[in-house]
Amino acid sequence: MSETRLLCDISRKLNSDLDLDRILSDVLALTVPSVDARDGSIMVFDDAGRVSHQILIRKGLPPHQVREIIGKVLTGGLAGWVVAHRQGAVVSDIKHDERWLLLPDGCLETGSAIAVPLIRRDKVVGVLTLIHPQPNHFNENHLVLLTSIANQAAVAVENARLFRAVQEEQAKLQAILDEAADAILVTDNDGRVLLMNPAARLAFRAGAPLPEGARLQDAVDNEDLLALFQQAMEKGLPQEKEIRLPDGRTLFATATPVRDVGWVAVMQDITHLKKLDKMKSDFVAIVSHDLRSPLQMIYTYTGLIPEAGPINETQREFIEGINHSVEKMSALIRALLDLAKVEAGMDMTMKVCQMDNLIRASLIAPSKQATLKGISIHTEIDSPLPLVAGDPTRLEQVMSNLLGNAIKYTPAGGQITVTAWAADCEVIVEVTDTGIGIAPEDQAHLFEKFFRVRSPQTKDIEGTGLGLDIVKCIIERHGGRVWVRSQPGVGSTFGFALPVTSVL
Repeated sequence: MSETRLLCDISRKLNSDLDLDRILSDVLALTVPSVDARDGSIMVFDDAGRVSHQILIRKGLPPHQVREIIGKVLTGGLAGWVVAHRQGAVVSDIKHDERWLLLPDGCLETGSAIAVPLIRRDKVVGVLTLIHPQPNHFNENHLVLLTSIANQAAVAVENARLFRAVQEEQAKLQAILDEAADAILVTDNDGRVLLMNPAARLAFRAGAPLPEGARLQDAVDNEDLLALFQQAMEKGLPQEKEIRLPDGRTLFATATPVRDVGWVAVMQDITHLKKLDKMKSDFVAIVSHDLRSPLQMIYTYTGLIPEAGPINETQREFIEGINHSVEKMSALIRALLDLAKVEAGMDMTMKVCQMDNLIRASLIAPSKQATLKGISIHTEIDSPLPLVAGDPTRLEQVMSNLLGNAIKYTPAGGQITVTAWAADCEVIVEVTDTGIGIAPEDQAHLFEKFFRVRSPQTKDIEGTGLGLDIVKCIIERHGGRVWVRSQPGVGSTFGFALPVTSVL
C-alpha cells in the first residue's frame, strides 16, 4: 500500500469514529503492517500525564505484566525518551542502544524499534511504538511516515476526548435534571420545546416523549406559563411569575434568556409558602380588626376624662402619653390592613397614568412638611413622561412613603431631590436625600416587613417598619421593581421603575 493511500485510509478511519479505544486499535491495525512491524503499542495520556488508554497488538499478556511494561518504558525506555524529547526515534539494534530496556522474561522478541510522539496543541498526548524481531528493520522513511500518522492520531484523540467529555457532562446534566425537584423547561427563541425534565412533565401533565420541534403552546396547556414566556420574549429580559396548576399548587417561575439557546424557565413549588402567607394575612387581619375597637374606646374615654372633673398637669401628661401610644398602635394597624389589601390585590383600580403629573401632585403635601423642617425639595422630572398603567392612588402612596421617609431621616438644612426619566421601556423615579444614610448590612433588609434600622441617629424617629414593604408590594403589583443606594453620612436614594404602556 502506498504511503498516500495509507494516510488517506487512516484519515478516513479516524474521522469516522469518536470512540477512543476503536481509534487507537484502528491506528495500530493499519500502521503495523504498513511498515512490516511485528508488534506495536499506542498509549494516550490524560491531562496529568498518566496513561489513560493503551492498546497492545500482542494479546494474552497478564495485566500485571502490561502495567510493568508501561511503567518501565515510560520512565527509562524508548517511549519515555520520545515523550521527554518530543521527537520520534529509531532504535536500529536494541543491544547497542541504551534507550531500549529489556522487557521482563523476554515477552516480546525485539531486534529493532521505532517510536513517535502524538503532539496536539504543543502538548504530548500519547506515544506510538512499533517493534520488529530483526535489527536494522526501521529507517528514517518509516519515521517520517509514522510522524504523519501520529499527527493525525493526535487530532483524533483530542476529538474523541472532547466528545467523551461532552457525553459525560450531558449525562451529569441529565441526571441532575431528572432528579431535580424544581420543574425545568427550555425552549428555543421560536418557542419550540428543547427540554422538559420529569418534574416539569408531571406539573404540566405533558406527554413523553414530546414530538421533535413541538411548540410550547402545543406541549403545555397553562395560560400563566405561556404568558410568562411571551412576556419574557417580548421584553428580552428575565421575567418572574406565579404559575397556578390545575391541582391547586403554585409554582414560582423565572424565565431567563440563554445565549445561543433560547429561554430556560425554572419553577419552584411555593404552595406551602402561599398557605403560610395566607395564614399570616388572615391572622393579621383578624388581630387588627379586633384591636381597632378597643383602641378606639381607649382613645374616646381618655378624651372624656377632662370632662369628669379638673385634672392636674401630671394627669394631663399621662393622658397625652396614652393617646400617643394609641395613635402609634392605630397607625400600625392601618398599615397592616393596608399591606394586606395590597398583597391581596384589593383596592387596585388600574388606569393610564401620566407619571410626571402624578409625581408633581404627590409633592404638594410633603413640600409643606419639608419647609417646616427647613428641608428644600428639588425636582428633575422629564416631561412628558411615557404613560404607565397603574392605580393613581397607590402610586401617590408610594411617592408619599418615599418622600415621608426622606423628610424623617434628613436633618434640618438638608435637601431632597426627586428625579424621573424614561429608559428601556420603563419610567424610572428616584428620591434622593442628604440624610443620615444606611449601612450596607442594613440595605438588604430595608424592604422587609417590620425592619427598622437601629442606630443612635434613628432611635427617636418613629415608624411602623411597613412603609417600604408597602412600596415594594405596590410597585411589584404594577410589574415594576424597587432598589436602594445609600452611604452612611452622605444620604440615600430610593428608586422604582414601572413598565411603559402603549394602551391609551
